Amino acid sequence: MAEDGTVYIGSENGTFFALNSDGTKRWEISTGSAIRSSPLIAPDGTVYFASQYGGLYAVKGTVPLADAPWPMFQRDIRHSGRQRHPEHPKFIKQPESRTAVDGDSVTLAAGVKGAEPMFFQWLFNGQPLPGATNMALDLTPVTLAQTGWYQLRASNTYGSELSQAARLTVNPLPPRIVTQPQGQSVPVGAPATFVVEVSGAPPFAYQWMKDGVALPGATNAPLTIPAVTSRDAGDYTVKISNSGGTVTSAVAHLTVLIELPGITEQPHSQAVVAGGSTSFSVTATGSPPLRFQWQFEGANIAGATNATLVLQNVSASQVGLYTVVVSNEAGSVTSAAASLTLLQAPRIVTQPKAENVVVGDTVHLRVVAEGSEPLSYQWYKDYTPLAGANQASLLLNNVQTAQSGSYQVEVSNAAGSWFSYSVKFLVIDFNVSPGTKLWDLKTASHGRVALSG
Repeated sequence: MAEDGTVYIGSENGTFFALNSDGTKRWEISTGSAIRSSPLIAPDGTVYFASQYGGLYAVKGTVPLADAPWPMFQRDIRHSGRQRHPEHPKFIKQPESRTAVDGDSVTLAAGVKGAEPMFFQWLFNGQPLPGATNMALDLTPVTLAQTGWYQLRASNTYGSELSQAARLTVNPLPPRIVTQPQGQSVPVGAPATFVVEVSGAPPFAYQWMKDGVALPGATNAPLTIPAVTSRDAGDYTVKISNSGGTVTSAVAHLTVLIELPGITEQPHSQAVVAGGSTSFSVTATGSPPLRFQWQFEGANIAGATNATLVLQNVSASQVGLYTVVVSNEAGSVTSAAASLTLLQAPRIVTQPKAENVVVGDTVHLRVVAEGSEPLSYQWYKDYTPLAGANQASLLLNNVQTAQSGSYQVEVSNAAGSWFSYSVKFLVIDFNVSPGTKLWDLKTASHGRVALSG
């Protein structure tokens, strides 16, 4: 018992215990062979004890003094008093430290000579490994939990020998790319997604790169570009890391398809009355985004950057030719010119004329008008439209007395309409009885003469 009350005791199974004064275990160390001697406690607290097969141990605290200069650590105590037996176990090859990956197959081996039968016991971090009683230790598959120190104890009738400690370091399975990201060709404005599939020990860290430069924030397994532009074209790779290592994917090239703009429907010429409103429109194709710039007589119109140009309160200063330039990242195209003209309301320059005629004669009424084409005509008799009378002249063949009356014509276009003067003619029938009423003269409220039969 130590001065602090710690009780040290060995066991038949080769375990040396340190117990607290209340009987609870403080620590334990395995030697691999029975401990039947009483321990010796030095003034500095180092505990010395021997095992059945001649091993002499020194322990201070809870750790064997593996790095202590004392030469008899875990050595045959018979070295201190007599010559070792020639058939005592002797290591001719020590186990070597190894580094492996989780899931690998690892074999730790040593070379020992001495008298047969020879017995072996592998220790892991100082503790016997159940079933590990061969000269070679096969760990298949190795796991992360098996990282640590390994020693082989060889024993025979003449004693035992403990090998040097070999360190086995088991690293997590590094990432391995199962599916590489694939190159693709994507039109401008469309989304592009690169996907990588990986195996190994999670968690994984991802870093996507473009042309060898890390993309900020691109740290997920898939890389998505919502709407590609020409600047996104290039070579993409992804670096994948875990605690076991790092791997970089193959290069995936992104080709951005850019279609030149093309005009599928040209703007149409327009005619409008002064003070009115009108618009020009264009339909175009090509890789988005498409940009529009309307021009008047070859000069840009400020703010006119939509597919449709609206003009309001049109004046004579806006009459001329209009074009639109459609552009994108690939280039530009200019539309055909569309003209804007001001509509002129119709005006009659030559009024129709008529004379009295007799039954069976031919009457030819004519009007000459000017104004923006197309001009439309409608003849009236006694203020009632005449069916089919829609030319600049009205030809009446073989007239009868019923056709006597007041005639006028309405000339119209998109800008308005204009009525001619009313003209009257009398169709005389010399075969009527004397005193028969042929027609009445009336004066219209607008000052024009109206005839009624």
